[in-house]
Amino acid sequence: MAFDLSGKLSKKMMSDPKFREALDESKRVHLRTFGEILEPAFTDDPTGEIELVGALNFISRGEYDKALRKLLRIEKRCACPEDTCAVQFFAGLAYERSGMTVPAIQRFFASTAAVPGHYMTHVMLARLLHTNKSFDAALTNYLLAVQLIERLEQKDEVPAVNPRTLRSAMIAGAAGCSLMMGDYDDAEWALCEAESNGFDSPKLSVLYAMLYAATDRKALAHEKLSELRKRDPELESRVALEVETVIAGKNPRFAVLKDALNAVDYEGFWRRFAERERRYAVMISSGSATALAAANELSRELTELFGFPNAELAVAVGCEKDGFEITVSDNYVLSLSVGVEKLLSVQPEELKHDWKFTSVH
Repeated sequence: MAFDLSGKLSKKMMSDPKFREALDESKRVHLRTFGEILEPAFTDDPTGEIELVGALNFISRGEYDKALRKLLRIEKRCACPEDTCAVQFFAGLAYERSGMTVPAIQRFFASTAAVPGHYMTHVMLARLLHTNKSFDAALTNYLLAVQLIERLEQKDEVPAVNPRTLRSAMIAGAAGCSLMMGDYDDAEWALCEAESNGFDSPKLSVLYAMLYAATDRKALAHEKLSELRKRDPELESRVALEVETVIAGKNPRFAVLKDALNAVDYEGFWRRFAERERRYAVMISSGSATALAAANELSRELTELFGFPNAELAVAVGCEKDGFEITVSDNYVLSLSVGVEKLLSVQPEELKHDWKFTSVH
């Protein structure tokens, strides 16, 4: 049986001045960073408070498995939204630091669903969704984080996180998402805003170089690469080739690669789809697991069809009243957007009755 503090034991521990002092000191340290989430949690539950602070101590020491075991154990003790918010947030933090992006995102969403309006939850979501190339959702969370950081009350103590620095970092993150989505004006405005607010990171030069490359300002792109080379030669060497590819109009996200698109066998895809049509229909109709397998198979097929490096097409499938729906997402890769549009325009008429294909970003 998993260890769990009984009510009597936790009260006894809390009555020990040395234990209470040690607990309060640990909690005080964590409150500097996580105050708005930690402070209202388990206020009437000594056992939950002890376990939650213990989980945070494990996270601080890098013992994420132990932290998660504690957090998953006290989920059942959550008696109010504030308890749930804290447990879900810190579980997300433990997953994130373990490198487990998907469960981390799920937990952070659960945290903000319990108690909306905590800036730190949106900071974590923005960064993870950005890493996951979910640019729309990441941008939304960057902007929410900026708004919430601006509303933070000034405190006498020195905060663990500098609000001005964090705000400018969130604006820079929003710029990166806008750039990847092809919203170049928004990206440039956000970069200027981040810079004017004191964002001082080599990544700013990277974003500027990519923006200038994508908008055919070659001299400015090279200038930013030169600045980056002086400040962070290793980072410059990692991004220089990609920037040059964008300048040359050979990056599928930022340019329409006409020759590559003209070589795509669009009709061949539809022939193969017609041959597998019945099988796909059975898979999609048979349950979520087989439907997911069909979506993954179509995703691989479409990604291979276009063959652009690092440009994957995501696919979602579902049943409709009169057939099936296939949604193809190009994730703002310009060449894929044009290619998918052409692919759907040549869908055979005999397939249109049962199969509705939709293109989204």
